[in-house]
Amino acid sequence: MMKNERVRERILSIYRRYKSEIDEAAANTGLPPELIATVIYHESGGNPNAVSRAGARGLMQLMPRTARGLGVTNSFDPRQNILGGARYLRGQLDRFNGNLALALAAYNAGPGNVQKYRNDIPPFQETQRYVQSIGKVLALGFPEVFTRYTFQAPSLKLPVQPQASPSPTASWFASGQSAPSHRMRGRPRKDPLKELFVAVWADVVDQRSAPPIEEEQPFEIEQLAGEDTRVLEFIPRTPFDE
Repeated sequence: MMKNERVRERILSIYRRYKSEIDEAAANTGLPPELIATVIYHESGGNPNAVSRAGARGLMQLMPRTARGLGVTNSFDPRQNILGGARYLRGQLDRFNGNLALALAAYNAGPGNVQKYRNDIPPFQETQRYVQSIGKVLALGFPEVFTRYTFQAPSLKLPVQPQASPSPTASWFASGQSAPSHRMRGRPRKDPLKELFVAVWADVVDQRSAPPIEEEQPFEIEQLAGEDTRVLEFIPRTPFDE
C-alpha cells in the first residue's frame, strides 16, 4: 500500500472511531467531516489524551484558555474537544473569508500572528509545515474539500486547485460507510500525476520566500500575549515525511 494510501486509511480509521462526534461537529459548524478528521490526525494522531509541551490537550489540541472560551469543560472528552475544535476552526474560516490555508495557520499559531504577517502564513517552521502537510493530505486524499474553500497565501507558491471529480472516500464520509480494506499484490502502481504534484511541491517548498527563523531565537509562547499558540508535540505523519 502506498504511503498516501496508508495516511488516508489512518484518517478514515479516526473517522470511524469518532464518527458520531465528528458528524455532530460537522452538522453544527458546516465543516466537512473529512477536514475535521484530517485536523485530528495532524493534531493528535487520534489520541484523546494527547498533551503538547505547551499544554494543548485532546484530539484537536485545545489550549486551556481557548477551551474555556468555547465552553469546553473537559478537553479530554472526545465529543467536547471535537465540537470545540471544529467551532474554533469555523471561526477562523469566517475570519479569513473561507481561506483554509490562513484558517489552519491561525488554528496553529493564532489569528493575531496571521494578521501580523499581513494575512500570510507566519514564518514559523512548525506552522508552515502544519499548513503544507494538511494541504497535501487533503489534495491527494480528499480533494473535494477544496471545492468549498480557497487555499492560498502570499508565501504559498503552489495554491491548491479544486479537482472536478471527488475522491472515492467522499462517499464513505457522506454515507457513513466503512472504508473497504484492499490488499495489493506485488508493487503498487504509481500515479504519475501525484508523483509530479509531490515533486513540484517539494521543489517549491525548498525555495520558499518566507523569512527563516534563527535557531538561537526559537518561537516562544510567552512573546505572543493572549494568542492561542503552541508548538505541536505531535509531528504530523504524512506520506511526504516518512
